[in-house]
Amino acid sequence: MASNPQTGDILECKQCNCKVQVIQACECDPGCAEFRCCDQAMENATESAVRIAGNDQVGNGMDPTEGLS
Repeated sequence: MASNPQTGDILECKQCNCKVQVIQACECDPGCAEFRCCDQAMENATESAVRIAGNDQVGNGMDPTEGLS
């Protein structure tokens, strides 16, 4: 399960390869966001370069090239 996904994280379903990007992280304490697809928890598939870039590199989800250098 993807626990406490952060802004910018990419979550992937290992069964159908569906991917979603977190635009705004859950701010609950403790975090309660859970993403599911094909009746299973989605796994965090964020590449380390995306994590290092930080929140200012996250697009609005409408343009897949937005925020990329």
